[in-house]
Amino acid sequence: MSLLFWSEIGNILWKCVRTGRLSEKSARAALADMLHHSLPTVPGRELAEDAWTVALATGRTVFDSMYVALALQKDAAFVTADERLVNAMASRWPVKWLGVL
Repeated sequence: MSLLFWSEIGNILWKCVRTGRLSEKSARAALADMLHHSLPTVPGRELAEDAWTVALATGRTVFDSMYVALALQKDAAFVTADERLVNAMASRWPVKWLGVL
């Protein structure tokens, strides 16, 4: 997982609190639980050049392209629920939509 993973997790929980789907207490507990696990991450610096290349080639943000760059680096697929991202990238990059798995 890239460095962006932690900001994504935090943002998801923040959004759940803002929309009333989770209480602040539950969201804090979920974040603490996630932080408790030793999930491996990759510094964004290691992905920056590849992400830049992907972003320029697809017209997508460098932020989104970081995940594709990580998939390329690890010789793996990037699985996402973002169908628009998949539509923009899947013909050239290892991006798969969660809805078809």
